[in-house]
Amino acid sequence: MKDILRHIVVLAFVIICGFILTTSKITTIAKEDIPTESSETIVDPIEIPTVEASIPTELSIESIGVKASIELVGVVNGAMGVPILPENVGWYDLGTRPGDIGSAVFAGHVNWKDSPNAVFTNLKKIKIGDMITVTNSDGSIIYFSVTKIKDYPLYADTNEVFSSDDGLAHVNLITCDGLWDALLKSHVSRLVIFTDKIPLLQQ
Repeated sequence: MKDILRHIVVLAFVIICGFILTTSKITTIAKEDIPTESSETIVDPIEIPTVEASIPTELSIESIGVKASIELVGVVNGAMGVPILPENVGWYDLGTRPGDIGSAVFAGHVNWKDSPNAVFTNLKKIKIGDMITVTNSDGSIIYFSVTKIKDYPLYADTNEVFSSDDGLAHVNLITCDGLWDALLKSHVSRLVIFTDKIPLLQQ
């Protein structure tokens, strides 16, 4: 899965730089403004506890027998990271969260070292209309339906995999495909499964 996306560093950089740090406004109180004993007591503001956002923990594709734990991956050597374990999938956590508007991207191995089997070994058997589910850490389940299957040459522009402008929520799956190039030490293409969120089935 190395070299999965030539422009992923630019994408990650834009996202990281898109965050704006905000600071609390500090008001200076003059000495004469300090209340006396007869004044009302100043009460410290109540701190509201931060609620951690739910993260995806499991991806399932019943039609091809996939039920995989999710690893969080970022950018490694200019490309999207891949899961450490062959039975897991990697979610690109610098991008869209599954279920949010945009394209959430998952990567998985098609094989593993000397073994022919890995999480996405049978991804090429998936069909249009098949269902994919993502389970979150809060127990909620999000449903997606396969809408498009596409193969990309190794160094093709894959911007459409990582972004969308249709106002919908997507989950896109990536794995290696095609012949193995011994010189490049990589498969020559990438298989991408595109899906749309199914709103009526959300739990």
